[in-house]
Amino acid sequence: MSIDLGTAMRETSNAFLAAFATWKTGPIMALRAPECVHDMLPASLNRPSKNNEQFRAYFNGVERAMHDVKMEMHDYFASVEDRRAWFHTTLTATAVDGEAYDNEYMFVLTFDEEGRKVTRVLEMLDSVKTQAIYARLAKAREKGLL
Repeated sequence: MSIDLGTAMRETSNAFLAAFATWKTGPIMALRAPECVHDMLPASLNRPSKNNEQFRAYFNGVERAMHDVKMEMHDYFASVEDRRAWFHTTLTATAVDGEAYDNEYMFVLTFDEEGRKVTRVLEMLDSVKTQAIYARLAKAREKGLL
């Protein structure tokens, strides 16, 4: 049973990363359990926890912000007993302003009992790069690009 759960968790983690690389709301939401909560860290970003409805609204607002998104997983660790996986990733993309963008993430996913749905996302990202892209996206909105 543990091997099957571990395999399911790894497959779901890979699918989660592939969904994020589409930079489309639908694929990202498809892997979430109805009760999923998403937390963005560090706390200095001042981002509140989001349930699925709130995260969908948030991501709909940034969906057009990036294209040519590539995400790469560098490290993966899972605890089947806790139904959690941790992975370090990097993202490269082209932002809506035509300039390159990259960021670094650490995701911690908590899974349902089958390992197929995500019940909690803890997303730690590079706060300096995140603040910079928020400023760039604000300018893009002013120019009508978003």
